[in-house]
Amino acid sequence: MTDENKITVQDIKRTHFNMAELEKAGPMIEAVIAAVQKEQGVEDALIKTNFDMEKEFPEGYGVVIQPINQKVEREVDGKKKKIVEVIGVAIGAIPDYDAIMADKDGAEWARLAVYTAMIQKFANATREDASDELVPFAIEDFCTSRRPEGVLNGYREVAPKMIAALKKQGMKWLTDAIFRQCLTSSAYAEQTFPNVAQEKWELIIDKMIEACSKSEISAGVMVDWKETRKNAGLPDIKDIDLSGLDI
Repeated sequence: MTDENKITVQDIKRTHFNMAELEKAGPMIEAVIAAVQKEQGVEDALIKTNFDMEKEFPEGYGVVIQPINQKVEREVDGKKKKIVEVIGVAIGAIPDYDAIMADKDGAEWARLAVYTAMIQKFANATREDASDELVPFAIEDFCTSRRPEGVLNGYREVAPKMIAALKKQGMKWLTDAIFRQCLTSSAYAEQTFPNVAQEKWELIIDKMIEACSKSEISAGVMVDWKETRKNAGLPDIKDIDLSGLDI
């Protein structure tokens, strides 16, 4: 998420603060509320909560900030396209891990959730078309994600700020999905933004890798994108990862 002093409605991302991070949550909550109110007006702002914000925050709870999204049709480069826009924000108080484990029902729910996740991971790894080398056994195997999106952690860390910066440069309707496809496919980038030279996209990748290095985060698959994007071609709808799409 961007600096809370400069946040806009479209910058709002799902963010969680545990009990130890509540001091950080306060300024961010104020920022997202201010952004929505600025966009929609104080009276019409779409802001949802599950607790009374005028009272003291409940003990044993953390905070989640969740954008409220809506699909809208916009004209992009002369063509009408359906894009996802943030139209509001939900601010929720959710039980902290220690509070859950201290509660009898909560601890049982957590126990079942862990077993369910491990069983599902084992089931996925032993499908007929799965590779035997990915079958988990050690605790680390069950706890470490080996799914393709695991290599996107660096991208997900630095992409929001880069997208926000590009929007200020005129790419007003740029979304995370469009941005990622532009970075991974020069053909897609050229079709979507014909006036942006491919060298610019490569420079953006370089800057994102540099940002990861400064933050001591693995750049992951971004290191390969500069080479592979030239031959990637246009993406097929089945190749687009929709796991993080909120509707």
